Amino acid sequence: MYLYIQTPPLNNSNKLPHLLEHCVHNVDNLSFSEYFDRCLIKSQTFFWYTKFDIWNRDVADFIKSIESPLSLNIFKKEKIALNVELQDNIFTNRLRKIVESELCLRENNRISIWDLVDYHMSYYNFDHYVITDENYNIIKHWLKIVKYWDRNVDLIKKLSKKINNELNYILILGYHHWKDQILMHFLEILIDSCIEYNDRYLCWNYYYPCTCMIEWNWYISLSIPHYKLQISKNFFEETKKFYLKLLNDWDTRENIIINLLYLNQLADKHEVRDFILNLWYNDVLGILG
Repeated sequence: MYLYIQTPPLNNSNKLPHLLEHCVHNVDNLSFSEYFDRCLIKSQTFFWYTKFDIWNRDVADFIKSIESPLSLNIFKKEKIALNVELQDNIFTNRLRKIVESELCLRENNRISIWDLVDYHMSYYNFDHYVITDENYNIIKHWLKIVKYWDRNVDLIKKLSKKINNELNYILILGYHHWKDQILMHFLEILIDSCIEYNDRYLCWNYYYPCTCMIEWNWYISLSIPHYKLQISKNFFEETKKFYLKLLNDWDTRENIIINLLYLNQLADKHEVRDFILNLWYNDVLGILG
């Protein structure tokens, strides 16, 4: 079972909700039994939401524990730990800085305990919770759903930048509709599959480049490695079939939850299926340029 919490970025940064995830997941003077109890719970923070994998735990008890008052001691220790964690992801950090510069986004990463307490009280409550089963089917949510209308793809920019001395092509789309995120996720799978098929299974290379997709406030970016992509129409159609299998059988349906958390838009699985079926080869390759 999963608990999702709508945790929007503060000042174009998700550092505060990420730090909050660390703080609610820990206690002072952790006992052996508490340590192993926490090993059963996995947590991650993304740009607009925090996800807890609640394995074999009572949901009500877990929610009560994360809504408990914060510890100043844990805040101080986890703030140091988080800085170490964020420094490790060099590629993603550099990609973020490139996109932030292009979109004139400015971060403010200064966080006080009072900032954390205010944020905790604002978002760690039922108005921002979504609970799903292990197959990403929504059991219950308390978010206010907004209506949405069809719109054209909002292509913001196409860039060529070096990241870690490797040339990357960066595609930036506006993110205002659930279809924007589904389209970008489809592109990610299409490109990664094409590279893996050619490099791993035709050329027998164990290591091969891959894409990196990041959601922002009203934007989505996809970094594409400098690679001579040769996507045939047949490969494109097979990727569509594969994507629909993932939608039925695996965690691709989590994108429905992600769009609910980002946009308060709830598309059902059939709407996503119809959208993928109606993607045209020439239109999609036109976006890639």
